[in-house]
Amino acid sequence: MPLTVSEVVNEILLLWGVEDPGMSVEVLRTRAVRDLNAATQLLWSRAERLDYFNRVTLTVSFPAGVNAVTLPQNIQQVLGPARLADNAQPLTLLSRRADYDGYGVLYLGLTDNGVPDGVPAAWFVERHNQPEPDNAKVTLLVTPAPLTVTAVLLDVADECPRYRWADYCAGTAVQIPHQYVESILLPVCRHSAMTCQYFTQLDRKDAIEADYQSALTVLGLVDTQPRETKAADVSVSANTGGAP
Repeated sequence: MPLTVSEVVNEILLLWGVEDPGMSVEVLRTRAVRDLNAATQLLWSRAERLDYFNRVTLTVSFPAGVNAVTLPQNIQQVLGPARLADNAQPLTLLSRRADYDGYGVLYLGLTDNGVPDGVPAAWFVERHNQPEPDNAKVTLLVTPAPLTVTAVLLDVADECPRYRWADYCAGTAVQIPHQYVESILLPVCRHSAMTCQYFTQLDRKDAIEADYQSALTVLGLVDTQPRETKAADVSVSANTGGAP
């Protein structure tokens, strides 16, 4: 069974000596939910490196003759790959707008960049600012523009969920696979909870810190290579002119 928002928040409140969540004051409830959200955002910040809990496949429909579609606002990051929905044919990722604009000349041997409509073969992601509360606008471009209505499958990372006390009351499930709640989310929540002035379980401080460091290692936020080893590598490189 997945862990719920209430279970995670109860764990945080317990570190502050609150055994009965119903007796907690609003300021502690707000702080506990905020710690949960902050921990969730930390996980989502590693979407490109660790996408096993937030990767979803989006179906993007391109009308005939249209080469650009704005993606939904709930997308945090485009991960790729992109492929045609009808036959799973992968599209080539173009890393620069110049490659997209010059696709006809650079890749098709045309004398100009007026690429005729056909079967999409390559894709490019363009990011813009927009005057909205969520100011990131992401557009998926394909070339050639399709001759007929064409669906493209694109792997993306969903936007980070944001929880409220109402989710506690409703028993909302935390949107992360259970094993990552245990190994990453809870350790980060507990570590954040330690900074609260009401933290009472001082005997658990070292264990919480150790679990937090392990979670950071999984997230790739700490370097697991010993400093002595790195220093030795630098010394060898300097003495050999950079040779391996």
